[in-house]
Amino acid sequence: MIISGQALNRNYEQNRKSNSHFTYPTRLELKKEHIHNRKQRGITRLHAIVFIILLSTLSFLTGSLVFAEKNTVIASGELLEITIQPGDTLWTIASEYHSQTDLTTQELVQEIQEINQLESPLIYAGNNLIIPVPNIE
Repeated sequence: MIISGQALNRNYEQNRKSNSHFTYPTRLELKKEHIHNRKQRGITRLHAIVFIILLSTLSFLTGSLVFAEKNTVIASGELLEITIQPGDTLWTIASEYHSQTDLTTQELVQEIQEINQLESPLIYAGNNLIIPVPNIE
C-alpha cells in the first residue's frame, strides 16, 4: 500500500504534538486524503479530451443541419426519358418542364443532375436524360 507524503506528514505532526509514537495512517484517512487531492485537481486531461470530442461532435451536427441540402423524393412513374437535341441545355430543358412540377427551374436543373449523375451541367446532343415530371398523357 502506498501512503501519500501529505498524509504521513500530517499524521506525524499530530503524533509528535501528542508525545506518542508514530503510527501509520488508517485506510479511512488515506481514502479521505485521496478524495481531497482529487477534488483539488480541477479539470483533468480526460475532462479536456471528452469536452473537445463533445464540442466537435456538436459542431459537426449543427453544421450538417444548417447546410443540409433539400432532398426531393420522386415517386416511381414520374420520370420521363428524353433525347437531348442540338442546342439544348439543362436550363432550357428544365424551364420547359418546371411548370409541370412544383420545382423552380434551378431546383429542377439540380434534380436532373442528381438523377442522371451529372457532375457538370454540360450535356451533349443525342444522349438521353431522365426528367422528373408527373406522367404526361
